[in-house]
Amino acid sequence: MVPLLYAKCRNKILSVRGMLHPGALSQKAFKKKLFLKAFKWVRLQRKIKFQATDNTEAVFIKKIFKKANVFVAGNFPRILQPQAITSKLPGELKMLSIGIISPMKNYGLVLQALKGVKATITYSIYGPVKEPAYWEECLQTIQQLPANIHVNYHKEITPNDVPSKLEGNHLFILPSKSENFGHAIAEALSAGLPVITSNTVPWLGLAAANAGENVEPTTENLKNVIEKFSTMEEKEWMQYCKGAGEYILKRVDVDDLKKDYAIMFDL
Repeated sequence: MVPLLYAKCRNKILSVRGMLHPGALSQKAFKKKLFLKAFKWVRLQRKIKFQATDNTEAVFIKKIFKKANVFVAGNFPRILQPQAITSKLPGELKMLSIGIISPMKNYGLVLQALKGVKATITYSIYGPVKEPAYWEECLQTIQQLPANIHVNYHKEITPNDVPSKLEGNHLFILPSKSENFGHAIAEALSAGLPVITSNTVPWLGLAAANAGENVEPTTENLKNVIEKFSTMEEKEWMQYCKGAGEYILKRVDVDDLKKDYAIMFDL
């Protein structure tokens, strides 16, 4: 709070970055309630602008700070080059996740879902362990997986490494409880990987665009959609790869983003 209180500048802008989403507020809820009470007590919300990355987040901000001055300006995603097509046989699936290891990302739910999948699955996880106790639970689940499921964990990777890690996979999966934006999801789509994610992310309508699936994150739902992609013939799967790339290009307009930022910064 100190920079917001004492910095002498014309514009003070606070980017919320998904932290006021109900899913985010439910994690370590007591600590966050205390912080928000202190924030309101010093009346910071009256001295700054808030940046929301979409209209949904603007509603979440207004729910907490009713008189907040909110500007909507989306994130600039990194658009990757389409990756080389990886051959696919029915009954097999290579999928990956990239993101911090925490309950918010729902890795444990993916692993529970894999217990009931009959296909041959290779699942690669990339990301730093933010909550060791949660990761220990995930490791215990991994030990219980059947022989047809292979899980590989890798530590945090740099942004420059992301394209090479996406290569050779069929699918990106990250059924987060909430995402303010989901840069990893956008990057995977731009590389031509279909995505399985939740219905609480900005990237909705994936199924209609043949770009992946948005699901209510439950064990059964995830199991069903993983099995759907695992049984696909290569021809159908390639249609989803094409749909993923087309989806992200339709959703991102850099010129409009620049205009939104110019308004927010009073340029």
